[in-house]
Amino acid sequence: LAAADAFYRDQLHGAGGARAREFLVERGFEDDVVLLFGLGFAPDAWEAAQQHLMATGFAERELEVAGLVKRRDTGSGTYDRLRDRIVFPFRDLRGRTIGFGGRVIDKGEPKYLNSPETPTFSKSRTLYGLFEAREAIGAKGFALLVEGNFDLVACAQYGLRNAVAPLGTAFTEDHARLLGRFTRKAVVGFDGDAAGQAAAERTVGIFLGQGFQVNVVRLAAEHDPDSLLQAEGVEAFSALLQESVSGLEFMIRRAGERADLDTPRGKAEALSSLLEFVVTISDRVERAEWIGRL
Repeated sequence: LAAADAFYRDQLHGAGGARAREFLVERGFEDDVVLLFGLGFAPDAWEAAQQHLMATGFAERELEVAGLVKRRDTGSGTYDRLRDRIVFPFRDLRGRTIGFGGRVIDKGEPKYLNSPETPTFSKSRTLYGLFEAREAIGAKGFALLVEGNFDLVACAQYGLRNAVAPLGTAFTEDHARLLGRFTRKAVVGFDGDAAGQAAAERTVGIFLGQGFQVNVVRLAAEHDPDSLLQAEGVEAFSALLQESVSGLEFMIRRAGERADLDTPRGKAEALSSLLEFVVTISDRVERAEWIGRL
């Protein structure tokens, strides 16, 4: 994995990485943040990484177990899992590379492709950027949780170095426990569209169940953190952070948007959905306060 990490970084900064570098510049990412996160590039070739790594002494089976290559459907040989993609190395809390994510440069599906589950990497227990964000989380007193890799890198580019992100999966209790080693406060800054707001609800529920103090930033439907920072700058995003509402206030607003609170049935449905989250609050005083407010 360390050798693959070096290979991808060399590809980004070499002659073959010009298009990838242009793409990163277009996204507003400067050299310092590219180096901070160790971004790389997987060439548009079926076996580029495999041939390089096997030439340095690694066996095909080792590459397969590490999640770097995938076996062909015919069973005859393997090919690179990441091809023609910006590469994001995933690091553990000691800074060691444990897996990779790749983001297409042009159009293609899936937009993001992550390493499979391996002996070193589990996406439900890994938060992207946590290694890089540890000191900033301690200094600012909270973690900013965003959805995507580019959202996180954009936040860091604009000085918001306390951002972390789940890796193409829903936020889990394991994620919360991992984050809890560094802070008990979080701000959720997910995409403003319907899917992002639904994910924010689920995430707030997990944070509350784990005893976190959690707030939510509400972005316009057309924005995610990356697009907002590019369009309106860090001042606009910082203002939204200041205006973030508590997790349960966010849940109450969401329940009110879904249910007709002018009818007894609507009120009952809203309360029922909200109580599912309130009962998970571990602090008895806080739980009783919220029940009264509801």
